Amino acid sequence: MAPTISCPIPSGPLRIAFAGEDAPVISGIAPDSPVSEHMRVGFKFCQLILGDGAIIEGLDTYELVAALNDSINDPDRYLKMEMCFPESSTVVLGPGNPGLVVEDRGGKAIVTRCMPESPVKKQLRVGMQIDKIQLADGFTATGHSAEELNALINTSEQDEKRILTMISPDSPASPRSTVLPKFSSLYLPPGTTEELGLILSGEIATIGAISTEATIE
Repeated sequence: MAPTISCPIPSGPLRIAFAGEDAPVISGIAPDSPVSEHMRVGFKFCQLILGDGAIIEGLDTYELVAALNDSINDPDRYLKMEMCFPESSTVVLGPGNPGLVVEDRGGKAIVTRCMPESPVKKQLRVGMQIDKIQLADGFTATGHSAEELNALINTSEQDEKRILTMISPDSPASPRSTVLPKFSSLYLPPGTTEELGLILSGEIATIGAISTEATIE
């Protein structure tokens, strides 16, 4: 069983979403949620403890939402949650350094640290596995190593939007695959393909090779 956390929850809306047919699991947390510092996607409901000492447990998602709404004016209530990892989640990285440390653990690319200044520290869980990254131009890498993912994250810092697909560290890594972008724009200086160091081939012109003396990067 995963460790648990007892979090005080204020009166008023919590701005968190629950999912699951049996034990409710946090599926989303609004950036302005009053419990965003303590709650994370994937946490599983254990108990709702009211200000008068009443303990409510064994609720499904619908019943938990109803109980939270019924106690919305109680300033002394607590939620006891099991600190589970979600099966999967999606994190969108903006431009710049996301402040993540990704390392190989047992052949899986695991987020081992999230810097205090990271803009996504409330969106992901340390210990989750990065299964896939999609860059702004459509380039997608699945099942890659931590070293490769770090290189992709570092070299795409100018991208306005990069999407990480995170999965539980207990899940097997997906088979390795790469999807190339459908198109890319390059600045070409004056010169022939030979002068530029490009070797084209095929009925539809395809870059077959690039000379070591190429004048473009």
